[in-house]
Amino acid sequence: RKARLKVLTLDQLAEEFFKSRKNMKPRTRSDYRRTLDKYLADWRDKPVTDITDEKFYARYTEIGEKNGPTMA
Repeated sequence: RKARLKVLTLDQLAEEFFKSRKNMKPRTRSDYRRTLDKYLADWRDKPVTDITDEKFYARYTEIGEKNGPTMA
């Protein structure tokens, strides 16, 4: 499992998330995809292991400052 995580990109992980949520409403799925496209587009092709806690927190803070805590 750990080896698989090293090669999973954020986009692939998001797809796994969507597949596992069979009861997710289409609108919710669409909102999540739009959020990924808007705020994390530059991370979508990165292996998830490259997204460190520091990078995550910096992006979270940036999104929160520009768009409010709810969006972050």
